Amino acid sequence: MAPDHTNELPKIVLYQAINLSILVGILYYFLKGKVGAFFVNRHKSIKDAVNESKRLKEEAEKRQLEFEKKLQNLERDTQKTMELIRKEGELTKQKIILEAKRMAEQIEIEAKKSVTHEIDKAKKQLFSYALESSLEGAKTILDKQVKEDDQQRLTKEFLDNVGTLK
Repeated sequence: MAPDHTNELPKIVLYQAINLSILVGILYYFLKGKVGAFFVNRHKSIKDAVNESKRLKEEAEKRQLEFEKKLQNLERDTQKTMELIRKEGELTKQKIILEAKRMAEQIEIEAKKSVTHEIDKAKKQLFSYALESSLEGAKTILDKQVKEDDQQRLTKEFLDNVGTLK
């Protein structure tokens, strides 16, 4: 027959429970301050980390708002600058057009003066040429028609006229 172990089972469980209680008691005795301090420190570090995260999030949100304002200001300033550049460009364009018109008028005046001067110069040259041609023609005619006797007579008359003028 097999031995009856039904009475021994509660004893084993009882011994194991006593061993567990002793182990828990020893652990509690040696670790009670350290475990409590660990959980207190752990709780504090988690709480600090959460608070730090909140603070960093608030700072980031503030910086985001600042950057959004700066971006809006930058966009507004950029639009103002572009408008100013357009206005200055238009003014410069108008100044250039006015200056070009003034220069064109000045060039036209100078051209008219130059044309008038050239016409006067050409008239003088034509008159001089006509006078020289007339003199040459007269000389040629006189050379052909005036003889030596006529020449002497004209010279004598000239000298007599000059003498009477004195």
